[in-house]
Amino acid sequence: MPMIRKHQLTAAVNKYVNVNLAFRLLYDRNVHVKRQIKEALAIGLTYNFF
Repeated sequence: MPMIRKHQLTAAVNKYVNVNLAFRLLYDRNVHVKRQIKEALAIGLTYNFF
């Protein structure tokens, strides 16, 4: 049975910039003895026209 852990961290840097960090850990002893890690970093801009 695989073990999957997902974590997500979202932060507002200032009025216009947001940062999102996602982390996933996959561990399945039947497939591979080592852990597999996936990380993603996203930076977003927010702007209002009106």
